[in-house]
Amino acid sequence: MPRIQAAFVCRSFQRESGGLLTFIGVVQSVRLPTVPANVTEAALGILITNLPNDKTTTLEIALLTENGFIPLDGKLRASITIPPNEDGFAQIAYNIKAFVIPKYGDYRFVFFFDGSNDAIHYAPLVVRPLATPEEDLPAWVKPTRH
Repeated sequence: MPRIQAAFVCRSFQRESGGLLTFIGVVQSVRLPTVPANVTEAALGILITNLPNDKTTTLEIALLTENGFIPLDGKLRASITIPPNEDGFAQIAYNIKAFVIPKYGDYRFVFFFDGSNDAIHYAPLVVRPLATPEEDLPAWVKPTRH
């Protein structure tokens, strides 16, 4: 069974020569002036081991709140196909085009393999209000106007 060694939320990533991935702005928490907020630039870094060398693996990603799932790029579960891998290892960089953070609180990006409904790992994202009005809003988040 494939296994996720690490998963994290970041602002973006760069794919460099030799297959090297550089993740930029790795976060576990973010402070926002208002919610709901549209997240327009975010990515996930995922390191997977124990991949089968004889079949394709599907990794599904969902964003979970205490009230259920939030759509990522318009779907409840984003899907990544991982081809058979003789090394049994994959470094995944997944660009999330858009999602909405509806309120302050604790969120989890959860991961599923091959259509299972049993989450096998998660990457946390804690969303809190700004501590002071002087704090800067990250460039990758834009407040939703009502």
